[in-house]
Amino acid sequence: MAQTNRRWRVGNLVLLAVFGAALVVGGWACEAGKAPAVAAAAPAAKAASATQPAVKPIKAPIDRFEKVIVGFEKKDQAKAPPQGATLFVGSSSFAIWRDLEKDFADLPAINRGFGGSTLPEVIHYARRIILPYRPSRIVVYCGENDVASGASPELVLENFTRLVELVRRELPGVKVWYLTMKLSQSRLKFRAAFERANALIREFADRADDVGYIDIYTALLKDGQPIEEMYLKDKLHMNRNGYERIIPVILSALKKGT
Repeated sequence: MAQTNRRWRVGNLVLLAVFGAALVVGGWACEAGKAPAVAAAAPAAKAASATQPAVKPIKAPIDRFEKVIVGFEKKDQAKAPPQGATLFVGSSSFAIWRDLEKDFADLPAINRGFGGSTLPEVIHYARRIILPYRPSRIVVYCGENDVASGASPELVLENFTRLVELVRRELPGVKVWYLTMKLSQSRLKFRAAFERANALIREFADRADDVGYIDIYTALLKDGQPIEEMYLKDKLHMNRNGYERIIPVILSALKKGT
């Protein structure tokens, strides 16, 4: 009887040992099964970061133009814009240019200017208002509001460079054109900063085959001062006279640089 009990205990111990080993091996198997899932998620996170890099807003919140962007998306759903067009993106100088797409119909053109936007905001919304259109080239007017909100010329260059790098990653071969900041009567105190930022970006463009520079700054000056007839009553935004003055400047640069 004692021998039978000993055999029973030994048998149970063996079973427990086997069961315990199975749990350990199973645990390892589960962990091994989880590892690929984690590894697979990492590239996706990296890809998302590459498409929309983190950027410090100059004016918070970074998504303050969300309603405008949603409006663009609804417009695109109603009628998809052409692929391979020239995309104009940036701040209010484009946003209030109601005839922009007509003025550049031969390109053709897409206008995605929004409010008093800054470069960080253009970067923030790039995956929604730049990348989907697969443009043949991009014209950027932005930086004025950055400087007026306290950004240094060096920061304007840094953020523009980040935008260019994003385009290089996601739309290789697409040239980014920088339309210089203009000098209006209402922002004369920023003259030095505008000129410095324009100069820095010109130097950057001179070193890069995929970056272009279009000077509208001098086209809107007479004797070193803003031409009053080119601006609205707010002395900040261009009127039709101003736009008609810079249209040939833009077209000439794009034609030569294509």
